[in-house]
Amino acid sequence: MSGMKKINLFVGSDIVAHREMGPVVDHMISRGIEPVLYYPAHKPSSNPNASQQMFKDYAFFERVILQEAVYPFLEEHPAPHAPFFTPNQVAGLNNLQAPVAVENINDPAFFEKIAADPNVVGSISLRCTQMFGLAATNALKNGHRFLLNVHSGLLPEFRGLYSTPRAIAEDLRSSNADERGEFGCTLHHIDPYIPANGNNPHQGIDTGNIVDLRSRTIEPGRTVYATNIDLSAMGASAVTKVIDRYMSGESLRGYPQENSKGRYFSYASASELEEWDRLGLKMYDASEVVRTLISTFSVPGSDHAEELDRVIRKAITDYQSAQHKVATPVVYNGGSNNNADPVISQAAFGKAANGSTATQRPARRRDASSLGAGLTARPGMA
Repeated sequence: MSGMKKINLFVGSDIVAHREMGPVVDHMISRGIEPVLYYPAHKPSSNPNASQQMFKDYAFFERVILQEAVYPFLEEHPAPHAPFFTPNQVAGLNNLQAPVAVENINDPAFFEKIAADPNVVGSISLRCTQMFGLAATNALKNGHRFLLNVHSGLLPEFRGLYSTPRAIAEDLRSSNADERGEFGCTLHHIDPYIPANGNNPHQGIDTGNIVDLRSRTIEPGRTVYATNIDLSAMGASAVTKVIDRYMSGESLRGYPQENSKGRYFSYASASELEEWDRLGLKMYDASEVVRTLISTFSVPGSDHAEELDRVIRKAITDYQSAQHKVATPVVYNGGSNNNADPVISQAAFGKAANGSTATQRPARRRDASSLGAGLTARPGMA
Protein backbone atom coordinates (compact mmCIF):
# COMPACT_ATOMS: atom_id res chain seq x y z
CA MET A 1 0.00 0.00 0.00
CA SER A 2 2.98 2.28 -0.53
CA GLY A 3 2.08 5.84 -1.49
CA MET A 4 -1.49 5.66 -0.16
CA LYS A 5 -2.83 8.11 2.35
CA LYS A 6 -2.51 6.73 5.86
CA ILE A 7 -4.43 7.17 9.09
CA ASN A 8 -2.90 5.98 12.36
CA LEU A 9 -5.31 4.08 14.61
CA PHE A 10 -4.38 4.01 18.29
CA VAL A 11 -6.47 1.08 19.49
CA GLY A 12 -7.31 0.24 23.09
CA SER A 13 -6.97 -3.34 24.32
CA ASP A 14 -10.64 -3.91 25.25
CA ILE A 15 -13.53 -5.54 23.39
CA VAL A 16 -15.25 -2.24 22.58
CA ALA A 17 -12.15 -0.78 20.92
CA HIS A 18 -11.66 -4.00 18.97
CA ARG A 19 -15.22 -3.97 17.66
CA GLU A 20 -14.77 -0.35 16.64
CA MET A 21 -11.50 -1.10 14.86
CA GLY A 22 -12.86 -3.83 12.53
CA PRO A 23 -15.42 -1.80 10.56
CA VAL A 24 -13.22 1.29 10.63
CA VAL A 25 -10.35 -0.63 8.97
CA ASP A 26 -12.71 -2.02 6.33
CA HIS A 27 -14.12 1.41 5.55
CA MET A 28 -10.74 3.09 5.36
CA ILE A 29 -9.49 0.51 2.88
CA SER A 30 -12.66 0.90 0.79
CA ARG A 31 -11.89 4.65 0.60
CA GLY A 32 -8.29 4.08 -0.47
CA ILE A 33 -6.73 4.86 2.91
CA GLU A 34 -4.17 2.62 4.60
CA PRO A 35 -4.87 2.01 8.31
CA VAL A 36 -1.78 1.74 10.53
CA LEU A 37 -2.55 -0.13 13.75
CA TYR A 38 -0.89 0.88 17.01
CA TYR A 39 -1.69 -0.75 20.36
CA PRO A 40 -0.55 1.46 23.26
CA ALA A 41 0.04 -0.44 26.49
CA HIS A 42 -2.62 -0.16 29.14
CA LYS A 43 -0.94 1.53 32.10
CA PRO A 44 -1.96 0.77 35.70
CA SER A 45 -3.64 3.72 37.41
CA SER A 46 -2.18 5.37 40.48
CA ASN A 47 -5.70 6.19 41.69
CA PRO A 48 -6.29 4.04 44.81
CA ASN A 49 -9.92 3.53 43.80
CA ALA A 50 -8.70 1.60 40.75
CA SER A 51 -7.57 -1.26 43.01
CA GLN A 52 -11.13 -2.06 44.11
CA GLN A 53 -12.23 -5.56 43.19
CA MET A 54 -15.06 -4.40 40.93
CA PHE A 55 -12.64 -2.60 38.63
CA LYS A 56 -10.24 -5.54 38.60
CA ASP A 57 -13.13 -7.83 37.65
CA TYR A 58 -14.44 -5.51 34.95
CA ALA A 59 -10.95 -5.11 33.46
CA PHE A 60 -10.67 -8.88 33.24
CA PHE A 61 -13.97 -9.34 31.42
CA GLU A 62 -13.58 -6.33 29.15
CA ARG A 63 -9.87 -6.50 28.33
CA VAL A 64 -7.64 -9.09 29.97
CA ILE A 65 -9.60 -12.13 28.82
CA LEU A 66 -8.97 -11.12 25.21
CA GLN A 67 -5.21 -10.97 25.63
CA GLU A 68 -4.84 -14.05 27.82
CA ALA A 69 -7.40 -16.45 26.36
CA VAL A 70 -9.37 -15.36 23.30
CA TYR A 71 -6.63 -14.03 21.01
CA PRO A 72 -4.16 -16.87 21.70
CA PHE A 73 -6.87 -19.44 20.92
CA LEU A 74 -7.91 -17.65 17.73
CA GLU A 75 -4.34 -17.35 16.49
CA GLU A 76 -4.10 -21.14 16.62
CA HIS A 77 -7.72 -21.84 15.63
CA PRO A 78 -8.99 -19.07 13.32
CA ALA A 79 -12.64 -18.85 12.36
CA PRO A 80 -12.79 -17.76 8.69
CA HIS A 81 -16.48 -16.82 8.79
CA ALA A 82 -16.53 -14.97 12.10
CA PRO A 83 -17.61 -11.31 12.16
CA PHE A 84 -14.31 -10.18 13.73
CA PHE A 85 -10.69 -11.36 13.80
CA THR A 86 -7.64 -10.82 16.00
CA PRO A 87 -5.53 -7.70 15.36
CA ASN A 88 -2.84 -9.81 13.68
CA GLN A 89 -5.41 -11.47 11.45
CA VAL A 90 -6.97 -8.13 10.48
CA ALA A 91 -3.54 -6.92 9.39
CA GLY A 92 -2.70 -10.13 7.54
CA LEU A 93 -5.99 -10.36 5.67
CA ASN A 94 -5.66 -6.76 4.49
CA ASN A 95 -1.92 -6.79 3.73
CA LEU A 96 -1.33 -4.13 6.37
CA GLN A 97 1.72 -3.48 8.48
CA ALA A 98 1.63 -5.80 11.49
CA PRO A 99 0.10 -4.22 14.61
CA VAL A 100 2.70 -2.35 16.63
CA ALA A 101 2.73 -2.53 20.42
CA VAL A 102 3.59 0.88 21.90
CA GLU A 103 4.89 1.20 25.43
CA ASN A 104 4.66 4.98 25.59
CA ILE A 105 2.93 7.18 23.01
CA ASN A 106 4.73 10.22 24.43
CA ASP A 107 8.20 8.84 23.69
CA PRO A 108 9.73 11.21 21.11
CA ALA A 109 11.43 8.26 19.39
CA PHE A 110 7.91 6.97 18.66
CA PHE A 111 5.80 9.98 17.77
CA GLU A 112 8.52 11.81 15.82
CA LYS A 113 9.00 8.78 13.59
CA ILE A 114 5.34 8.35 12.71
CA ALA A 115 4.82 12.12 12.37
CA ALA A 116 7.63 12.19 9.78
CA ASP A 117 5.68 9.94 7.39
CA PRO A 118 4.47 12.26 4.60
CA ASN A 119 1.59 9.92 3.72
CA VAL A 120 -0.05 10.24 7.15
CA VAL A 121 -3.08 12.58 7.02
CA GLY A 122 -4.31 12.06 10.55
CA SER A 123 -4.64 9.86 13.62
CA ILE A 124 -7.62 8.49 15.55
CA SER A 125 -7.70 7.07 19.05
CA LEU A 126 -10.15 4.23 19.63
CA ARG A 127 -10.38 4.02 23.44
CA CYS A 128 -6.60 4.39 23.85
CA THR A 129 -6.08 4.87 27.59
CA GLN A 130 -2.75 6.69 27.32
CA MET A 131 -3.06 10.49 27.08
CA PHE A 132 -1.28 12.48 24.40
CA GLY A 133 1.03 15.12 25.88
CA LEU A 134 1.87 18.49 24.37
CA ALA A 135 4.85 17.40 22.27
CA ALA A 136 3.13 14.29 20.88
CA THR A 137 -0.07 16.22 20.13
CA ASN A 138 1.78 18.98 18.30
CA ALA A 139 3.84 16.50 16.28
CA LEU A 140 0.84 14.42 15.23
CA LYS A 141 -1.16 17.54 14.29
CA ASN A 142 1.69 19.16 12.40
CA GLY A 143 0.92 19.98 8.76
CA HIS A 144 -2.85 20.37 9.25
CA ARG A 145 -3.30 16.73 10.22
CA PHE A 146 -6.17 15.73 12.49
CA LEU A 147 -5.86 13.96 15.83
CA LEU A 148 -9.23 12.65 17.02
CA ASN A 149 -10.53 10.51 19.86
CA VAL A 150 -13.63 8.33 20.16
CA HIS A 151 -14.75 8.95 23.74
CA SER A 152 -17.23 6.49 25.23
CA GLY A 153 -19.45 9.15 26.76
CA LEU A 154 -21.49 12.21 25.91
CA LEU A 155 -19.39 15.36 26.12
CA PRO A 156 -18.98 17.68 27.87
CA GLU A 157 -21.10 16.19 30.68
CA PHE A 158 -19.19 12.90 30.96
CA ARG A 159 -15.46 13.48 30.59
CA GLY A 160 -12.94 10.97 31.88
CA LEU A 161 -13.55 7.37 32.91
CA TYR A 162 -16.58 5.09 33.29
CA SER A 163 -19.02 7.42 31.56
CA THR A 164 -21.53 4.66 30.83
CA PRO A 165 -22.22 3.59 34.45
CA ARG A 166 -22.43 7.27 35.42
CA ALA A 167 -25.08 7.89 32.75
CA ILE A 168 -27.01 4.77 33.80
CA ALA A 169 -26.79 5.73 37.49
CA GLU A 170 -28.12 9.22 36.76
CA ASP A 171 -31.01 7.68 34.84
CA LEU A 172 -31.77 5.33 37.74
CA ARG A 173 -31.73 8.26 40.16
CA SER A 174 -34.08 10.30 38.00
CA SER A 175 -37.40 11.19 39.59
CA ASN A 176 -39.04 11.40 36.17
CA ALA A 177 -40.17 7.83 35.56
CA ASP A 178 -41.65 8.76 32.17
CA GLU A 179 -38.42 9.88 30.58
CA ARG A 180 -35.31 7.82 29.95
CA GLY A 181 -31.80 9.20 29.92
CA GLU A 182 -29.19 8.62 27.23
CA PHE A 183 -25.73 7.17 26.79
CA GLY A 184 -23.46 7.62 23.84
CA CYS A 185 -20.09 8.45 22.39
CA THR A 186 -18.35 11.57 21.15
CA LEU A 187 -15.76 11.96 18.39
CA HIS A 188 -13.65 14.97 19.29
CA HIS A 189 -10.32 16.63 18.62
CA ILE A 190 -7.60 15.80 21.13
CA ASP A 191 -6.23 18.65 23.20
CA PRO A 192 -2.80 18.06 24.77
CA TYR A 193 -2.91 16.66 28.28
CA ILE A 194 -1.23 18.98 30.77
CA PRO A 195 -0.64 16.91 33.95
CA ALA A 196 -1.24 18.24 37.45
CA ASN A 197 -2.10 21.83 36.58
CA GLY A 198 -3.08 23.20 40.01
CA ASN A 199 -6.30 24.99 39.03
CA ASN A 200 -7.29 22.38 36.47
CA PRO A 201 -5.81 18.93 37.23
CA HIS A 202 -7.65 17.39 34.25
CA GLN A 203 -6.62 19.96 31.63
CA GLY A 204 -6.84 18.56 28.11
CA ILE A 205 -8.83 15.41 28.96
CA ASP A 206 -11.82 15.08 26.60
CA THR A 207 -12.00 18.85 26.06
CA GLY A 208 -11.42 19.31 22.30
CA ASN A 209 -13.89 20.42 19.65
CA ILE A 210 -16.71 17.97 18.99
CA VAL A 211 -16.85 16.54 15.46
CA ASP A 212 -19.64 13.98 15.91
CA LEU A 213 -21.85 12.87 18.77
CA ARG A 214 -24.06 9.75 18.89
CA SER A 215 -26.61 8.93 21.57
CA ARG A 216 -29.16 6.24 22.36
CA THR A 217 -31.80 5.72 24.99
CA ILE A 218 -30.71 3.80 28.08
CA GLU A 219 -32.41 0.41 28.26
CA PRO A 220 -33.62 -0.69 31.70
CA GLY A 221 -31.75 -3.59 33.25
CA ARG A 222 -28.99 -3.64 30.67
CA THR A 223 -25.48 -4.13 32.04
CA VAL A 224 -22.66 -1.63 31.56
CA TYR A 225 -20.78 -4.25 29.50
CA ALA A 226 -23.71 -4.77 27.11
CA THR A 227 -24.32 -1.03 26.83
CA ASN A 228 -20.66 -0.48 25.96
CA ILE A 229 -20.91 -3.17 23.29
CA ASP A 230 -23.65 -1.02 21.75
CA LEU A 231 -21.20 1.87 21.84
CA SER A 232 -18.80 0.02 19.55
CA ALA A 233 -21.18 0.25 16.59
CA MET A 234 -21.91 3.90 17.38
CA GLY A 235 -18.22 4.78 17.61
CA ALA A 236 -17.36 2.95 14.40
CA SER A 237 -20.20 4.72 12.59
CA ALA A 238 -18.96 8.11 13.79
CA VAL A 239 -15.43 7.39 12.54
CA THR A 240 -16.52 6.08 9.14
CA LYS A 241 -18.64 9.19 8.67
CA VAL A 242 -15.75 11.51 9.50
CA ILE A 243 -13.52 9.63 7.05
CA ASP A 244 -16.13 10.24 4.35
CA ARG A 245 -16.25 13.91 5.30
CA TYR A 246 -12.47 14.14 5.07
CA MET A 247 -12.39 12.43 1.68
CA SER A 248 -15.05 14.83 0.35
CA GLY A 249 -13.05 17.85 1.50
CA GLU A 250 -15.38 18.91 4.31
CA SER A 251 -14.05 20.71 7.36
CA LEU A 252 -13.46 18.58 10.45
CA ARG A 253 -13.14 21.61 12.71
CA GLY A 254 -16.21 20.74 14.77
CA TYR A 255 -17.62 22.98 17.47
CA PRO A 256 -16.37 23.94 20.94
CA GLN A 257 -17.67 22.22 24.03
CA GLU A 258 -19.74 24.10 26.58
CA ASN A 259 -17.18 24.03 29.34
CA SER A 260 -19.71 25.32 31.87
CA LYS A 261 -21.39 21.91 31.57
CA GLY A 262 -18.13 19.96 31.73
CA ARG A 263 -17.72 17.29 34.40
CA TYR A 264 -14.73 15.01 34.86
CA PHE A 265 -14.99 11.53 36.39
CA SER A 266 -12.37 9.00 37.44
CA TYR A 267 -12.65 5.62 39.17
CA ALA A 268 -15.68 5.47 41.42
CA SER A 269 -15.15 5.55 45.15
CA ALA A 270 -16.30 2.72 47.42
CA SER A 271 -19.37 4.72 48.42
CA GLU A 272 -20.26 5.36 44.77
CA LEU A 273 -19.95 1.67 43.97
CA GLU A 274 -22.23 0.91 46.91
CA GLU A 275 -24.78 3.37 45.54
CA TRP A 276 -24.61 1.76 42.10
CA ASP A 277 -25.34 -1.56 43.75
CA ARG A 278 -28.33 -0.14 45.63
CA LEU A 279 -29.65 1.36 42.39
CA GLY A 280 -29.47 -2.06 40.73
CA LEU A 281 -26.71 -1.07 38.31
CA LYS A 282 -24.83 -4.15 37.13
CA MET A 283 -21.42 -3.85 35.52
CA TYR A 284 -21.35 -7.22 33.74
CA ASP A 285 -22.77 -10.72 33.62
CA ALA A 286 -20.29 -13.55 32.99
CA SER A 287 -22.66 -15.55 30.77
CA GLU A 288 -23.37 -12.41 28.75
CA VAL A 289 -19.63 -11.91 28.24
CA VAL A 290 -19.29 -15.47 26.95
CA ARG A 291 -22.16 -14.98 24.47
CA THR A 292 -20.72 -11.71 23.25
CA LEU A 293 -17.25 -13.12 22.70
CA ILE A 294 -18.67 -16.15 20.89
CA SER A 295 -20.81 -14.04 18.55
CA THR A 296 -17.91 -11.65 17.95
CA PHE A 297 -15.12 -14.11 17.19
CA SER A 298 -16.89 -17.30 16.09
CA VAL A 299 -20.07 -18.64 14.50
CA PRO A 300 -22.61 -19.64 17.17
CA GLY A 301 -23.57 -23.30 16.89
CA SER A 302 -20.31 -24.34 15.24
CA ASP A 303 -17.67 -26.71 16.60
CA HIS A 304 -15.33 -23.73 16.72
CA ALA A 305 -17.79 -21.85 18.96
CA GLU A 306 -17.95 -24.77 21.37
CA GLU A 307 -14.15 -24.93 21.56
CA LEU A 308 -13.89 -21.19 22.12
CA ASP A 309 -16.63 -21.43 24.75
CA ARG A 310 -14.58 -23.96 26.71
CA VAL A 311 -11.49 -21.74 26.52
CA ILE A 312 -13.41 -18.69 27.75
CA ARG A 313 -15.16 -20.53 30.59
CA LYS A 314 -11.84 -22.00 31.76
CA ALA A 315 -10.27 -18.54 31.75
CA ILE A 316 -13.15 -17.20 33.85
CA THR A 317 -12.93 -20.09 36.32
CA ASP A 318 -9.16 -19.67 36.61
CA TYR A 319 -9.53 -15.94 37.21
CA GLN A 320 -12.20 -16.40 39.86
CA SER A 321 -10.09 -19.02 41.62
CA ALA A 322 -7.08 -16.69 41.56
CA GLN A 323 -9.22 -13.97 43.15
CA HIS A 324 -10.24 -16.42 45.91
CA LYS A 325 -13.82 -16.46 44.73
CA VAL A 326 -16.16 -19.41 44.38
CA ALA A 327 -16.25 -20.11 40.66
CA THR A 328 -19.74 -19.55 39.27
CA PRO A 329 -20.66 -21.95 36.45
CA VAL A 330 -20.97 -20.06 33.17
CA VAL A 331 -23.47 -21.71 30.86
CA TYR A 332 -23.35 -21.46 27.09
CA ASN A 333 -26.12 -23.27 25.28
CA GLY A 334 -23.96 -25.02 22.69
CA GLY A 335 -24.47 -22.39 20.03
CA SER A 336 -28.21 -21.99 19.49
CA ASN A 337 -27.58 -18.76 21.40
CA ASN A 338 -31.06 -17.26 21.39
CA ASN A 339 -29.92 -14.56 23.80
CA ALA A 340 -26.68 -13.74 22.02
CA ASP A 341 -25.92 -10.58 20.14
CA PRO A 342 -27.49 -10.72 16.67
CA VAL A 343 -24.81 -10.60 14.01
CA ILE A 344 -25.26 -8.26 11.06
CA SER A 345 -23.00 -9.05 8.12
CA GLN A 346 -21.58 -6.00 6.37
CA ALA A 347 -18.79 -5.72 3.79
CA ALA A 348 -15.63 -7.79 3.79
CA PHE A 349 -15.28 -9.25 7.25
CA GLY A 350 -18.72 -8.66 8.73
CA LYS A 351 -19.72 -6.43 11.60
CA ALA A 352 -21.65 -7.15 14.73
CA ALA A 353 -24.24 -5.10 16.53
CA ASN A 354 -26.16 -5.67 19.71
CA GLY A 355 -29.79 -4.99 20.47
CA SER A 356 -32.55 -5.98 22.80
CA THR A 357 -36.12 -5.03 23.50
CA ALA A 358 -37.32 -3.29 26.65
CA THR A 359 -40.13 -1.09 27.86
CA GLN A 360 -39.27 2.38 26.59
CA ARG A 361 -39.68 5.81 28.01
CA PRO A 362 -39.28 8.81 25.68
CA ALA A 363 -35.63 9.77 25.34
CA ARG A 364 -34.16 13.11 26.32
CA ARG A 365 -32.81 14.11 22.90
CA ARG A 366 -29.53 15.88 22.29
CA ASP A 367 -28.48 17.95 19.33
CA ALA A 368 -26.18 17.07 17.23
CA SER A 369 -10.46 -19.01 4.81
CA SER A 370 -7.14 -17.27 4.28
CA LEU A 371 -6.35 -17.26 7.96
CA GLY A 372 -3.15 -19.15 8.57
CA ALA A 373 -0.72 -20.10 11.28
CA GLY A 374 1.67 -17.48 9.90
CA LEU A 375 -0.28 -14.82 11.77
CA THR A 376 1.47 -15.18 15.10
CA ALA A 377 0.69 -13.35 18.29
CA ARG A 378 2.84 -10.31 18.92
CA PRO A 379 4.14 -9.63 22.43
CA GLY A 380 3.12 -6.56 24.35
CA MET A 381 -0.42 -6.23 23.04
CA ALA A 382 -1.90 -5.33 26.38
